[in-house]
Amino acid sequence: MFNHKTSNDFKSIPALKPRRFIVITLVVLFITESTVQITLLPLHPLPHFYEVLLHGLLSSFVILPCIFFFLYKPMIKSLKVQEHAELVLQRHYLYDQVTSLPNRILFEDRLHQQTLVSERSQTCYGLFVLKIKHLAEINEAIGYQNTDLLIRQIALRLRLDLRKSDTLARISNSTFAFLLPLTDADDIYQVAEKIQYTLNKTIKLESTLTSIEGSIGVATYPQHETDPIKLLQKAELATRAAQKTVPGLCVYDAELDPNNKRRVLLFNHLKIAIEKKNEIVLYYQPKINIATGKIVSIEALARWNHESLGFISPEEFVPIAEHSGLIKSFSLMIVESAFNDQNKFKATGINITMAINLSSRNIQDANLPGEISLLQTNMDIRSSDIDFEITESAFMGDSRRAIQCVETLSSMGFGISLDDYGKEFSSLSYLSKLPVDTLKIDKDFITNMDISPKKTQIVKSTIAMAHSLNLKVIAEGVEDKETLALLNSLKCDMVQGYVYSKPLPFQAFCDYYLNTHKTIYV
Repeated sequence: MFNHKTSNDFKSIPALKPRRFIVITLVVLFITESTVQITLLPLHPLPHFYEVLLHGLLSSFVILPCIFFFLYKPMIKSLKVQEHAELVLQRHYLYDQVTSLPNRILFEDRLHQQTLVSERSQTCYGLFVLKIKHLAEINEAIGYQNTDLLIRQIALRLRLDLRKSDTLARISNSTFAFLLPLTDADDIYQVAEKIQYTLNKTIKLESTLTSIEGSIGVATYPQHETDPIKLLQKAELATRAAQKTVPGLCVYDAELDPNNKRRVLLFNHLKIAIEKKNEIVLYYQPKINIATGKIVSIEALARWNHESLGFISPEEFVPIAEHSGLIKSFSLMIVESAFNDQNKFKATGINITMAINLSSRNIQDANLPGEISLLQTNMDIRSSDIDFEITESAFMGDSRRAIQCVETLSSMGFGISLDDYGKEFSSLSYLSKLPVDTLKIDKDFITNMDISPKKTQIVKSTIAMAHSLNLKVIAEGVEDKETLALLNSLKCDMVQGYVYSKPLPFQAFCDYYLNTHKTIYV
């Protein structure tokens, strides 16, 4: 993915000091002029105009290469710094710091890739989740440094048990996950038995012998699930069930899933709610210019308060829409409702940009821009008044189709924001390809960053990188004044979070906006 260069590669480039540069340039110019005057012009006399032109061309051929050579090393150094920053970010985001194995973010990406391969080749694969038992108690007994050594030993043994082509990752403090192709259902039990046998071997740390127990949950593609993230959730559910069994192994069974019946119930109610169009409403959370304190934009957030089920979180009903075929009608309903509210805001005297979230499934739909354009025309909405927020996961599947969709929306005049930056596989290649205007740093990096030097450094690097690409930066999930002040010192452009306001229904936001006279003071 990246070309790794050592510092010696750059030290070998000769430095050219300004004085030396000027001397070399003058000497070369003198030699060139002398050659022309003594050798060329006497043999081929030229009119005055062409003689001046010849001198100018020769001077350019001398000066421009010298200037390029003079700037060559600083350019290389700049590229080196940028490359190093990208490598550091990649390492931090994608790999576990203790074992150097892929972390959950990278594992989910490889899970997506394996799903695409299995879908094309019509093959199966198994997803195994291993939970180490009593790790907290072990940590208290032997200390965190020895616990890290223990985890490394476990990771090494698991790596030796698996083939090089199999993917092994550490997805949480006490949990490993691995996926491998399956040719037969019996392969599950053979692999699980091999892993259990490995775990049962004692591990020697200094002079202490430590025994390890683990629970293994398994889910298979496509028997249990075709969506990779849902498959991982089912494997984790099977792992929790395995902790209650003597063998410590459980293969996913729908009867063990307490949420299965609720999902079916919510799917039916969600379908009705989309048809009604007025049951799911929009709340609005302001985005504040951190330098001026002014509200410059709002984000439209879907809220569902069911008459019998009560409040249903978007984290619960949006995935159901995404994986049930309802996401297109759901998203168009949200866009239509947001456009309608935007016109109402303008009638109230509130003229700010509105951000609308689009699902990763929406971005894979080539017909989406046309359908949005039709709504825009019917409701007389200006493109410059709307931003569409997308997440990096939108490019996990058919990235070419997703990029084309985003480019079309951008060419229509809509703003594009990359949401939850850092939460998924954060690649600078996407930023170079996409017509992105704004970068939203995921709230996981913002929370407690005032007491976490590592988070602060990551946020600082992200802001600097975004600004170098002429992108604006929004920090979401800002909840206290200490974090707000720190983001201000790091030159973050905008903030969003409870430090200013929670998401508000339409009329409550209108009152909030007008009562503060369109300005909020820190």
